[in-house]
Amino acid sequence: GIFVSVVVAAIFSATAWAQEDVQPVQDDYQDYLGLGTKQFKVRGKMSSELWFDNNILLTDKSEIDDIVVVLQPELNFRFDHGQDYVKLDYRGRDRIYSDNGDFNGMEHYLNGLVHFRIDKFYVELSDDYANRRDPFNNLQITSKLDTLQNDARLTAGGDFDKFDIELSLGIRRFEIFDSGFDIFDHRRWDVGFTGFFAIMPKTQALVEYGYTHTNYD
Repeated sequence: GIFVSVVVAAIFSATAWAQEDVQPVQDDYQDYLGLGTKQFKVRGKMSSELWFDNNILLTDKSEIDDIVVVLQPELNFRFDHGQDYVKLDYRGRDRIYSDNGDFNGMEHYLNGLVHFRIDKFYVELSDDYANRRDPFNNLQITSKLDTLQNDARLTAGGDFDKFDIELSLGIRRFEIFDSGFDIFDHRRWDVGFTGFFAIMPKTQALVEYGYTHTNYD
């Protein structure tokens, strides 16, 4: 099949967002709340794409072509306070079909992270949310398939001279909003432990344990 796209992007940034998960330079922050301290960082972005696809259903016969406009808004937020920080990232994707409006749909992706550290101990709480709208489903039936997946995780650990330890608890929720696919809906729990122990100079021992349990609806 033939697929052609044209991409246009616009970035609205309060700071130079160079690399994620890297401690930014303090001068890059902005005082958005008027607190007299620069601890906030915000970036917004809107991009658009124009697609031509001569086989939107990915079929061997009876191919259908269409022109698709794709809009992708993004918003990133970060707040730092010493070694603690909060991050929130949103990304959307809206597909607008010229002749096949039944496949139109807005997707949402949201990622959040809160990190606290006290001396040698740290705690992290994260959540990853994704609401997808595929233009066709797994059985190649001509219908839109909406899925939701949310992964939440709590992590706690400590960094010491002779050993480092980390404990984690994760919860996943997965749903397909179609009665024909209810058997795939599930909840998943997992727990894990990781430890590094210094047993000799320049020698460490790694200990790991993990357990996962899944409940299908």
